[in-house]
Amino acid sequence: MGNNYNQNLNQSNTDYTNPHQNYQPPQPPNPNYYPPQQPVEEKASVGLAILSFIIPLAGLIIFLTQKDKKPKTAKVSGICALVSFILNIFITIIITIASTVFVGTAVDNAVDTPDTIPYETYNFENFESADSNELSLPEFTYEINVGDTCPVSVLVPSGYSENDLIWNASDTSIATIDQQGNLTGVSEGVVSISVETTDEQYYDFCMVTVSNPD
Repeated sequence: MGNNYNQNLNQSNTDYTNPHQNYQPPQPPNPNYYPPQQPVEEKASVGLAILSFIIPLAGLIIFLTQKDKKPKTAKVSGICALVSFILNIFITIIITIASTVFVGTAVDNAVDTPDTIPYETYNFENFESADSNELSLPEFTYEINVGDTCPVSVLVPSGYSENDLIWNASDTSIATIDQQGNLTGVSEGVVSISVETTDEQYYDFCMVTVSNPD
């Protein structure tokens, strides 16, 4: 058995005393090997650019989330969002200025209505309409001075005359009105004037402001 062990030991090619026996020198790098790289973005996304222009907030989100992965798309989206935001501010300012000018001009050029015309220059004569189916006083508020008298206009329904009307004032200490529709200012204040037909089928009223010219 000892002879077999020595024979096997002699036949072994391994020299354990030589540390460089199994050393393999480093191989040169393969010239055809290329490390993996991220795909390069060829061009920006037109669809995302349009979306960014329409919705600037979406453009900001795209810019923040895609600036590393898709820098071209992120840049274009950010620019479109910024341009859209500035343009919206500019348009808003223009519309505001135009609206202010238009409203101011309309007010300056407005034709005086019976609300703003002194009662002396407005026709308060009573009138009757044969085609009317309602009793109607003017929808505006009358203005009259203390001590002055003027007739109140009224639209009389068909089949009625001025003799079929009953006039009343809510506060006779401020203004009075006779049965011919003549309004007289008594003291400063606001009073309602009502008119109805004698058969109580029709009714209407208006407001009167009495002022003291002094």
